[in-house]
Amino acid sequence: MITPTRLLLSLIGGLALIVVVAIFGSNLVESEKDKDRQERIASVEKMRPPKLVIEKSNLDFGRIKPNHSGTCGVVIRNAGERRLELGKSSDTTKELEVHLGDDRVREDETTSVNILWKPEKNLGLFMGQVVLTTNDPEQPQVTLQVKGIAGTELAFEPLTLAAGEIPPHQTKTVSAMLYSNAWDDLEIEQVEPLVSEAKWTIEDANAAEADKLLAKWAKAVRVEIPAGLTNGPFKDTLRVKVKRRTQPAETRTCELPISGRVLRRLAVYGDVDPRAVIDVGKIEKGDSKRVRLIMKVRDEQLDLPVKKITASPEFLKVNVKRYEAETLGDGLYHLDVEVPADAPLCTYYLDGKYAEIHLEFDHPRIKELNLKAAFMVNPKF
Repeated sequence: MITPTRLLLSLIGGLALIVVVAIFGSNLVESEKDKDRQERIASVEKMRPPKLVIEKSNLDFGRIKPNHSGTCGVVIRNAGERRLELGKSSDTTKELEVHLGDDRVREDETTSVNILWKPEKNLGLFMGQVVLTTNDPEQPQVTLQVKGIAGTELAFEPLTLAAGEIPPHQTKTVSAMLYSNAWDDLEIEQVEPLVSEAKWTIEDANAAEADKLLAKWAKAVRVEIPAGLTNGPFKDTLRVKVKRRTQPAETRTCELPISGRVLRRLAVYGDVDPRAVIDVGKIEKGDSKRVRLIMKVRDEQLDLPVKKITASPEFLKVNVKRYEAETLGDGLYHLDVEVPADAPLCTYYLDGKYAEIHLEFDHPRIKELNLKAAFMVNPKF
């Protein structure tokens, strides 16, 4: 007969056996996991470390024009079994930009290292270095030596000649230098005539100025813009053809754009638009309104005697007198345009209908001035 006590002891014994078996099984699984982990570690430890192989370590940009970009590059291969890791060192020359194709390289795979250089001026010979960090135990750092020449075969300095604003009665001379960083055996073969009336001269450059550009050959170019050109913007191009004294002779043509603006002999400033329309505005019937503008004379003769003034409509009042502030110099005049209080209701504002103003002068070169005026006389409410 099984008593309750014996039954309870049997149950406790069974549970204890189950726990022991479970613990034994768990320990067995953990033991197997540890064994697998140790085998994997041992397998990795047996792998060859990363090994960096590079095809070359001396790179050359060649000749780069100022403000142009030059590139060179190299390929790196991982000849080891573990992954090769690459990084960029701060010891790299600051003028260089370094771009890695991939900074983690698998076994027997490659990545590219591209180097960019953009010189801002003529530097002559440039030498620098790119330093890469690696996890190759035999090459923790790799240094690439790079060089290049910042210069040009043939160019103008500056690249364009900007003459700016030129008074019509004055000449202006602007200068440039035609130079080469590459050759010292050049000679001028041909200079094409300018379209404008400007004149040019070419002569040996100042040695000190040529040295600033590291020039092996240099010529000073001067362009004289004469007085009397038609007012407004102008453009021209000086084309110079040079040849080398080599056999067979090489030739190059270099262009120098020239630009500027000839000012008006008589200019009007104030509430006047580029169409020569004076904006008087809106006036109520019985009121008057005056607009004052300034006329500036740019000529050898600054006196501007007025012979005749006509206006349409006739009630429009126009007057010219010397500028009141003498400190600003001669050649300045007030031009007053007034709509009087007795002006009738009218519109000189819409559909291209403007008032007309005509001035005639007793001057050897400034004969007349034609302007328009826009205004409207409305009823007073």
